[in-house]
Amino acid sequence: MKILKHHLSPSILVLLCLLVLGRLERACAEETPVRIGVLLALTGPYPMQCNAFREGLELAQDEINRTGGINGRKLELVVEDTINEAKNALTAAKKLIEQNHVQAAIMSSYPEYRTGGMEFERHKIPVIAIWDSSPELDQMGEYIFGIGPWTPSSGEVAGQFAAKVLKAKKGVIITSIDPWADLVSDYFKDSFEKAGGVLLERYELNPDTNDFRSILGKAKMQSPDVIFAPIVDNIPVFHKQKIALGINVPVISSDVITQEHVDQVPAAFKNVFQTRNKEPDLKRNATLFEKYKQKFGRDVKMPWFITTAYDAVMILSKAIKESRSLSGEDISRQLYAIKDYPGATQDFSVSRAGSAPQMAVMYSVKPDGIQLVWEPHGDAHPARRAGPTTSHK
Repeated sequence: MKILKHHLSPSILVLLCLLVLGRLERACAEETPVRIGVLLALTGPYPMQCNAFREGLELAQDEINRTGGINGRKLELVVEDTINEAKNALTAAKKLIEQNHVQAAIMSSYPEYRTGGMEFERHKIPVIAIWDSSPELDQMGEYIFGIGPWTPSSGEVAGQFAAKVLKAKKGVIITSIDPWADLVSDYFKDSFEKAGGVLLERYELNPDTNDFRSILGKAKMQSPDVIFAPIVDNIPVFHKQKIALGINVPVISSDVITQEHVDQVPAAFKNVFQTRNKEPDLKRNATLFEKYKQKFGRDVKMPWFITTAYDAVMILSKAIKESRSLSGEDISRQLYAIKDYPGATQDFSVSRAGSAPQMAVMYSVKPDGIQLVWEPHGDAHPARRAGPTTSHK
Protein backbone atom coordinates (compact mmCIF):
# COMPACT_ATOMS: atom_id res chain seq x y z
CA MET A 1 0.00 0.00 0.00
CA LYS A 2 1.31 3.35 -0.94
CA ILE A 3 1.22 6.08 1.75
CA LEU A 4 0.73 9.63 0.50
CA LYS A 5 2.44 12.36 2.45
CA HIS A 6 1.10 15.88 2.24
CA HIS A 7 3.51 18.70 2.93
CA LEU A 8 2.17 22.14 3.76
CA SER A 9 4.09 25.08 2.48
CA PRO A 10 5.65 27.46 5.04
CA SER A 11 3.32 30.29 3.97
CA ILE A 12 0.23 28.17 4.64
CA LEU A 13 1.58 27.14 8.04
CA VAL A 14 2.14 30.78 8.94
CA LEU A 15 -1.40 31.63 7.84
CA LEU A 16 -2.87 28.81 9.94
CA CYS A 17 -0.88 29.91 12.98
CA LEU A 18 -2.10 33.47 12.57
CA LEU A 19 -5.71 32.30 12.33
CA VAL A 20 -5.35 30.21 15.49
CA LEU A 21 -3.64 33.03 17.37
CA GLY A 22 -6.35 35.46 16.25
CA ARG A 23 -9.06 33.19 17.59
CA LEU A 24 -7.19 32.73 20.86
CA GLU A 25 -6.77 36.50 21.24
CA ARG A 26 -10.49 37.10 20.61
CA ALA A 27 -11.42 34.36 23.10
CA CYS A 28 -9.09 35.81 25.73
CA ALA A 29 -10.43 39.33 25.12
CA GLU A 30 -14.00 38.13 25.57
CA GLU A 31 -13.06 36.37 28.82
CA THR A 32 -11.18 39.39 30.22
CA PRO A 33 -13.64 41.76 31.89
CA VAL A 34 -13.73 45.51 31.56
CA ARG A 35 -12.80 46.76 35.01
CA ILE A 36 -14.00 49.99 36.59
CA GLY A 37 -12.42 50.92 39.91
CA VAL A 38 -14.60 52.46 42.61
CA LEU A 39 -13.50 54.58 45.58
CA LEU A 40 -16.25 55.04 48.17
CA ALA A 41 -16.32 56.05 51.84
CA LEU A 42 -18.27 52.93 52.81
CA THR A 43 -17.25 53.40 56.44
CA GLY A 44 -16.48 56.63 58.27
CA PRO A 45 -18.76 59.68 58.05
CA TYR A 46 -20.82 58.70 54.98
CA PRO A 47 -21.76 55.01 55.16
CA MET A 48 -25.46 55.46 54.33
CA GLN A 49 -24.85 57.63 51.31
CA CYS A 50 -21.92 55.65 49.92
CA ASN A 51 -23.59 52.28 50.38
CA ALA A 52 -26.54 53.69 48.45
CA PHE A 53 -24.07 54.74 45.76
CA ARG A 54 -22.75 51.19 45.74
CA GLU A 55 -26.24 49.77 45.24
CA GLY A 56 -26.74 52.03 42.23
CA LEU A 57 -23.42 50.89 40.77
CA GLU A 58 -24.43 47.24 41.19
CA LEU A 59 -27.78 47.83 39.46
CA ALA A 60 -25.97 49.26 36.44
CA GLN A 61 -23.45 46.42 36.43
CA ASP A 62 -26.27 43.86 36.47
CA GLU A 63 -28.05 45.56 33.57
CA ILE A 64 -24.94 45.87 31.43
CA ASN A 65 -23.90 42.25 31.95
CA ARG A 66 -27.43 41.00 31.41
CA THR A 67 -27.58 42.74 28.03
CA GLY A 68 -24.30 41.52 26.58
CA GLY A 69 -21.69 43.40 28.56
CA ILE A 70 -19.42 46.02 27.00
CA ASN A 71 -18.71 44.92 23.45
CA GLY A 72 -19.14 41.32 24.54
CA ARG A 73 -16.99 41.63 27.68
CA LYS A 74 -18.30 41.42 31.23
CA LEU A 75 -18.20 44.53 33.38
CA GLU A 76 -16.45 44.10 36.73
CA LEU A 77 -16.56 46.71 39.50
CA VAL A 78 -13.59 46.71 41.87
CA VAL A 79 -14.67 48.56 45.02
CA GLU A 80 -12.31 50.04 47.63
CA ASP A 81 -13.33 51.67 50.93
CA THR A 82 -11.49 54.96 51.56
CA ILE A 83 -13.14 55.85 54.91
CA ASN A 84 -13.18 59.38 53.38
CA GLU A 85 -9.43 59.74 53.99
CA ALA A 86 -7.07 61.09 51.35
CA LYS A 87 -4.21 58.69 52.15
CA ASN A 88 -6.53 55.69 51.76
CA ALA A 89 -7.78 57.03 48.44
CA LEU A 90 -4.22 57.28 47.13
CA THR A 91 -3.36 53.75 48.26
CA ALA A 92 -6.58 52.38 46.75
CA ALA A 93 -6.03 54.21 43.45
CA LYS A 94 -2.52 52.76 43.12
CA LYS A 95 -3.87 49.26 43.77
CA LEU A 96 -6.64 49.66 41.20
CA ILE A 97 -4.14 50.89 38.61
CA GLU A 98 -1.20 48.57 39.26
CA GLN A 99 -2.93 45.35 40.36
CA ASN A 100 -6.46 45.46 38.97
CA HIS A 101 -5.55 47.30 35.73
CA VAL A 102 -8.83 49.24 35.66
CA GLN A 103 -9.87 51.03 32.47
CA ALA A 104 -11.78 53.79 34.32
CA ALA A 105 -12.86 54.77 37.83
CA ILE A 106 -15.65 56.30 39.90
CA MET A 107 -15.24 58.11 43.22
CA SER A 108 -17.39 59.94 45.72
CA SER A 109 -15.85 62.39 48.21
CA TYR A 110 -13.59 65.43 47.94
CA PRO A 111 -10.56 63.97 49.78
CA GLU A 112 -10.56 61.14 47.23
CA TYR A 113 -10.25 63.51 44.29
CA ARG A 114 -7.20 65.35 45.57
CA THR A 115 -5.09 62.21 45.96
CA GLY A 116 -6.69 59.22 44.25
CA GLY A 117 -8.13 61.39 41.49
CA MET A 118 -4.74 62.90 40.70
CA GLU A 119 -3.19 59.41 40.59
CA PHE A 120 -5.71 58.39 37.93
CA GLU A 121 -5.00 61.65 36.11
CA ARG A 122 -1.27 60.91 36.14
CA HIS A 123 -1.90 57.50 34.52
CA LYS A 124 -4.41 58.93 32.02
CA ILE A 125 -7.30 56.89 33.40
CA PRO A 126 -10.68 58.67 33.27
CA VAL A 127 -12.49 59.02 36.59
CA ILE A 128 -16.01 60.30 37.29
CA ALA A 129 -16.85 62.09 40.54
CA ILE A 130 -20.45 61.35 41.51
CA TRP A 131 -20.96 63.51 44.60
CA ASP A 132 -19.58 66.73 43.19
CA SER A 133 -18.83 68.80 40.18
CA SER A 134 -17.00 72.08 40.62
CA PRO A 135 -14.48 74.55 39.20
CA GLU A 136 -11.87 72.87 41.41
CA LEU A 137 -12.52 69.49 39.78
CA ASP A 138 -12.53 71.07 36.32
CA GLN A 139 -9.06 72.44 36.94
CA MET A 140 -7.55 69.17 38.18
CA GLY A 141 -6.98 67.73 34.73
CA GLU A 142 -8.43 66.35 31.53
CA TYR A 143 -9.20 62.84 32.88
CA ILE A 144 -11.29 63.96 35.87
CA PHE A 145 -15.04 64.40 35.28
CA GLY A 146 -17.89 65.42 37.61
CA ILE A 147 -21.59 64.62 37.29
CA GLY A 148 -22.75 65.45 40.83
CA PRO A 149 -23.99 68.65 42.48
CA TRP A 150 -22.26 71.83 41.30
CA THR A 151 -20.51 72.75 44.58
CA PRO A 152 -20.79 76.53 44.12
CA SER A 153 -24.56 76.24 43.73
CA SER A 154 -24.90 74.33 47.02
CA GLY A 155 -23.53 77.28 48.98
CA GLU A 156 -24.97 79.98 46.73
CA VAL A 157 -28.53 78.64 46.76
CA ALA A 158 -28.30 78.33 50.56
CA GLY A 159 -27.18 81.95 50.83
CA GLN A 160 -29.92 83.18 48.49
CA PHE A 161 -32.57 81.20 50.35
CA ALA A 162 -31.40 82.53 53.74
CA ALA A 163 -31.51 86.17 52.61
CA LYS A 164 -34.38 86.21 50.10
CA VAL A 165 -36.81 83.64 51.49
CA LEU A 166 -36.03 83.46 55.21
CA LYS A 167 -35.30 87.23 55.26
CA ALA A 168 -32.27 86.59 57.48
CA LYS A 169 -30.04 89.59 58.13
CA LYS A 170 -27.40 88.02 60.38
CA GLY A 171 -25.84 84.59 59.99
CA VAL A 172 -23.37 82.22 61.60
CA ILE A 173 -21.48 79.34 59.99
CA ILE A 174 -20.71 76.13 61.91
CA THR A 175 -18.69 73.86 59.63
CA SER A 176 -16.58 70.74 59.73
CA ILE A 177 -12.92 71.03 58.80
CA ASP A 178 -13.34 69.26 55.50
CA PRO A 179 -12.48 70.27 51.90
CA TRP A 180 -16.09 70.07 50.69
CA ALA A 181 -17.53 71.78 53.79
CA ASP A 182 -14.94 74.57 53.49
CA LEU A 183 -15.92 75.20 49.87
CA VAL A 184 -19.68 75.33 50.38
CA SER A 185 -19.19 77.56 53.45
CA ASP A 186 -17.15 79.99 51.36
CA TYR A 187 -19.84 80.06 48.66
CA PHE A 188 -22.58 80.54 51.29
CA LYS A 189 -20.71 83.49 52.82
CA ASP A 190 -20.25 85.21 49.45
CA SER A 191 -23.85 84.63 48.38
CA PHE A 192 -25.38 85.66 51.72
CA GLU A 193 -23.32 88.86 51.91
CA LYS A 194 -24.05 89.79 48.27
CA ALA A 195 -27.76 89.50 49.11
CA GLY A 196 -27.34 91.96 51.99
CA GLY A 197 -26.70 89.60 54.90
CA VAL A 198 -23.97 89.96 57.52
CA LEU A 199 -21.88 86.98 58.62
CA LEU A 200 -21.24 87.31 62.35
CA GLU A 201 -18.88 84.38 62.91
CA ARG A 202 -17.52 81.17 61.39
CA TYR A 203 -16.80 78.23 63.69
CA GLU A 204 -14.81 75.20 62.50
CA LEU A 205 -14.83 71.74 64.07
CA ASN A 206 -13.01 68.46 63.56
CA PRO A 207 -15.08 66.14 61.33
CA ASP A 208 -15.49 63.51 64.08
CA THR A 209 -16.78 65.98 66.70
CA ASN A 210 -19.71 64.57 68.69
CA ASP A 211 -20.06 67.27 71.37
CA PHE A 212 -21.23 70.47 69.70
CA ARG A 213 -22.63 72.16 72.82
CA SER A 214 -19.81 74.67 73.33
CA ILE A 215 -19.86 75.91 69.74
CA LEU A 216 -23.66 75.93 69.62
CA GLY A 217 -23.69 77.96 72.82
CA LYS A 218 -21.30 80.51 71.32
CA ALA A 219 -23.39 80.69 68.17
CA LYS A 220 -26.58 81.24 70.19
CA MET A 221 -24.97 84.19 72.01
CA GLN A 222 -24.44 85.88 68.62
CA SER A 223 -28.25 86.01 68.14
CA PRO A 224 -28.15 85.03 64.44
CA ASP A 225 -31.21 84.86 62.21
CA VAL A 226 -29.86 81.75 60.47
CA ILE A 227 -27.12 79.14 60.96
CA PHE A 228 -25.38 77.51 58.01
CA ALA A 229 -24.08 74.14 59.20
CA PRO A 230 -22.55 71.75 56.62
CA ILE A 231 -21.63 69.21 59.32
CA VAL A 232 -20.25 65.99 57.78
CA ASP A 233 -20.54 63.56 60.71
CA ASN A 234 -22.71 62.95 63.78
CA ILE A 235 -25.49 64.92 62.13
CA PRO A 236 -28.37 63.69 64.36
CA VAL A 237 -26.26 64.49 67.44
CA PHE A 238 -25.69 68.05 66.24
CA HIS A 239 -29.40 68.71 65.76
CA LYS A 240 -30.36 67.00 69.02
CA GLN A 241 -27.94 69.19 70.98
CA LYS A 242 -29.16 72.26 69.08
CA ILE A 243 -32.72 71.61 70.29
CA ALA A 244 -31.52 70.91 73.84
CA LEU A 245 -29.86 74.34 73.94
CA GLY A 246 -33.07 76.05 72.83
CA ILE A 247 -31.81 77.18 69.42
CA ASN A 248 -34.88 77.76 67.27
CA VAL A 249 -33.53 79.80 64.36
CA PRO A 250 -33.45 78.12 60.93
CA VAL A 251 -30.48 75.85 60.26
CA ILE A 252 -29.35 75.20 56.67
CA SER A 253 -27.05 72.42 55.50
CA SER A 254 -25.96 71.13 52.10
CA ASP A 255 -26.52 67.69 50.61
CA VAL A 256 -25.67 65.43 53.57
CA ILE A 257 -28.88 64.98 55.62
CA THR A 258 -30.76 61.79 54.75
CA GLN A 259 -34.11 60.37 55.82
CA GLU A 260 -32.18 57.83 57.89
CA HIS A 261 -30.67 60.70 59.91
CA VAL A 262 -34.12 62.17 60.49
CA ASP A 263 -35.55 58.79 61.53
CA GLN A 264 -32.96 58.52 64.32
CA VAL A 265 -34.19 61.62 66.18
CA PRO A 266 -37.25 63.03 64.36
CA ALA A 267 -37.98 65.70 66.97
CA ALA A 268 -34.52 67.28 66.45
CA PHE A 269 -35.18 68.19 62.83
CA LYS A 270 -37.34 71.27 63.16
CA ASN A 271 -36.82 74.42 61.11
CA VAL A 272 -34.04 72.66 59.17
CA PHE A 273 -33.32 73.07 55.46
CA GLN A 274 -30.70 71.81 53.07
CA THR A 275 -29.64 72.19 49.47
CA ARG A 276 -29.94 69.05 47.39
CA ASN A 277 -30.45 68.07 43.82
CA LYS A 278 -33.98 67.33 42.75
CA GLU A 279 -34.96 63.77 43.47
CA PRO A 280 -35.15 61.68 40.29
CA ASP A 281 -38.52 61.33 38.62
CA LEU A 282 -40.40 58.29 39.95
CA LYS A 283 -42.21 57.58 36.69
CA ARG A 284 -39.03 57.83 34.66
CA ASN A 285 -37.34 55.32 36.99
CA ALA A 286 -40.22 52.98 37.81
CA THR A 287 -38.54 49.99 36.15
CA LEU A 288 -35.16 50.72 37.74
CA PHE A 289 -36.67 51.04 41.22
CA GLU A 290 -38.58 47.80 40.75
CA LYS A 291 -35.30 46.07 39.88
CA TYR A 292 -33.82 47.60 43.02
CA LYS A 293 -36.60 46.09 45.12
CA GLN A 294 -36.13 42.70 43.50
CA LYS A 295 -32.37 42.75 44.11
CA PHE A 296 -32.23 44.23 47.61
CA GLY A 297 -35.64 43.23 49.00
CA ARG A 298 -36.77 46.74 49.98
CA ASP A 299 -38.07 49.97 48.51
CA VAL A 300 -35.67 52.71 47.45
CA LYS A 301 -35.04 55.18 50.28
CA MET A 302 -32.20 57.22 48.78
CA PRO A 303 -33.17 57.56 45.11
CA TRP A 304 -30.78 60.36 44.14
CA PHE A 305 -27.75 58.39 45.33
CA ILE A 306 -28.97 55.25 43.56
CA THR A 307 -29.63 56.93 40.22
CA THR A 308 -26.52 59.13 40.16
CA ALA A 309 -24.21 56.15 40.72
CA TYR A 310 -26.21 54.13 38.18
CA ASP A 311 -25.81 56.95 35.66
CA ALA A 312 -22.03 57.11 36.20
CA VAL A 313 -21.61 53.44 35.25
CA MET A 314 -23.91 53.76 32.25
CA ILE A 315 -22.09 56.88 31.01
CA LEU A 316 -18.70 55.21 31.36
CA SER A 317 -20.03 52.08 29.67
CA LYS A 318 -21.26 54.17 26.73
CA ALA A 319 -17.87 55.89 26.40
CA ILE A 320 -15.96 52.60 26.55
CA LYS A 321 -18.24 50.98 23.97
CA GLU A 322 -17.73 53.84 21.55
CA SER A 323 -13.98 54.23 22.04
CA ARG A 324 -11.62 52.80 19.44
CA SER A 325 -9.66 51.04 22.16
CA LEU A 326 -9.59 50.70 25.92
CA SER A 327 -7.02 53.48 26.24
CA GLY A 328 -7.75 56.30 28.65
CA GLU A 329 -7.32 58.83 25.86
CA ASP A 330 -10.03 57.25 23.73
CA ILE A 331 -12.45 56.74 26.62
CA SER A 332 -11.99 60.35 27.77
CA ARG A 333 -12.54 61.60 24.23
CA GLN A 334 -15.89 59.83 24.17
CA LEU A 335 -16.83 61.23 27.59
CA TYR A 336 -16.27 64.78 26.35
CA ALA A 337 -18.52 63.98 23.38
CA ILE A 338 -21.53 63.09 25.54
CA LYS A 339 -24.47 65.41 24.91
CA ASP A 340 -28.06 65.08 26.18
CA TYR A 341 -27.50 61.58 27.51
CA PRO A 342 -30.86 60.44 28.99
CA GLY A 343 -29.78 59.41 32.48
CA ALA A 344 -31.95 58.18 35.32
CA THR A 345 -31.23 61.33 37.34
CA GLN A 346 -31.29 63.89 34.53
CA ASP A 347 -30.08 64.41 30.96
CA PHE A 348 -26.30 64.83 30.98
CA SER A 349 -24.09 66.92 28.69
CA VAL A 350 -20.37 67.04 29.48
CA SER A 351 -18.77 70.48 29.19
CA ARG A 352 -15.40 71.17 27.60
CA ALA A 353 -13.99 71.28 31.13
CA GLY A 354 -15.38 67.88 32.15
CA SER A 355 -18.48 68.83 34.16
CA ALA A 356 -22.05 67.67 33.73
CA PRO A 357 -23.40 69.48 36.81
CA GLN A 358 -26.63 68.86 38.65
CA MET A 359 -28.47 71.88 40.04
CA ALA A 360 -28.99 72.52 43.72
CA VAL A 361 -32.45 73.37 45.04
CA MET A 362 -33.73 73.83 48.59
CA TYR A 363 -35.47 71.17 50.63
CA SER A 364 -37.08 71.37 54.04
CA VAL A 365 -36.10 68.67 56.51
CA LYS A 366 -38.96 67.67 58.79
CA PRO A 367 -39.79 64.68 60.99
CA ASP A 368 -42.35 63.49 58.43
CA GLY A 369 -40.03 63.77 55.42
CA ILE A 370 -37.73 65.85 53.24
CA GLN A 371 -39.63 68.04 50.77
CA LEU A 372 -38.74 70.47 47.99
CA VAL A 373 -39.56 74.05 49.06
CA TRP A 374 -37.67 76.44 46.76
CA GLU A 375 -35.54 76.66 43.66
CA PRO A 376 -34.04 79.49 41.65
CA HIS A 377 -35.40 79.64 38.12
CA GLY A 378 -33.88 80.08 34.73
CA ASP A 379 -30.56 81.88 34.37
CA ALA A 380 -30.67 82.95 38.03
CA HIS A 381 -29.57 79.46 39.04
CA PRO A 382 -25.84 79.36 39.89
CA ALA A 383 -25.32 76.03 38.09
CA ARG A 384 -26.83 77.44 34.92
CA ARG A 385 -24.59 80.50 35.09
CA ALA A 386 -21.48 78.38 35.59
CA GLY A 387 -19.39 77.86 32.49
CA PRO A 388 -16.30 75.72 32.06
CA THR A 389 -13.27 77.17 33.82
CA THR A 390 -10.95 75.74 31.21
CA SER A 391 -11.18 73.56 28.14
CA HIS A 392 -9.71 70.08 27.87
CA LYS A 393 -11.20 69.35 24.48
